[in-house]
Formats: sequence, C-alpha cells, structure tokens
Amino acid sequence: MSDFSLPRMERLKLTKDFDRVFQEGKVLQNDFFTVVYVQNGLDYNRIAVMVKKKFGKAHERNKIRRWIKEAYRLMKNELVKGFDIIILPRKALSEVFEGLSYSFIQRELCDLMKRIEK
Repeated sequence: MSDFSLPRMERLKLTKDFDRVFQEGKVLQNDFFTVVYVQNGLDYNRIAVMVKKKFGKAHERNKIRRWIKEAYRLMKNELVKGFDIIILPRKALSEVFEGLSYSFIQRELCDLMKRIEK
C-alpha cells in the first residue's frame, strides 16, 4: 500500500471514538480550522472531517471535505503518529471559501496539524 493512501483503518468511524476525542481531546485553532485530537495507542493516525450544514450548500461542504482529506493525505507522513483527529472548518472559512484556493487551505491546515504533539 502506498504511503500516500488513506485506507479505511485510518478513518475515525465509531461513535465511541468520536465521543472520546471530544471529551478527552486537546484543541488547536486558527482562523479557519479547529482540530481536536487525542492519543489512540495505535501506530497510525485516524481522522474524521466534520462540516456543519451552516457551512453552505452540499456541494460546498463536499468540496471542503475533499480538500481537507487530500491535504491530510499528502502531509500525513510528516505528522506525529498515534492520534485520533477530528478536523472542523470554522464559520470564517465558509464566508470566504469561494475566493480561496486549494493551496491556501492546504497551507493553513498543514501549519495547524504540525502543532499536534504528545
């Protein structure tokens, strides 16, 4: 399997895992994203992207979700391992999303994700 893939085992799926991240997790924020993370005891990260309906129409929510997953997929080898991570786009991003490029989103998310530490 390629180092740049995003297999099913690296996705956060169970309700109990989401609950644990939100209850025990640490929070990182910038103007456009909130990242909640907690150690998972595994040798790889598991991620989830949650976009509220207030973000915009379905095609906008799907587009930001795809961009976030792709940005994570490309940078995952540079991040520390062993975390469950939930990425939440913030309202400020939804207000200016139409005028932003993928590279800007990738850079903002990368800067925030590199601050994750044990």
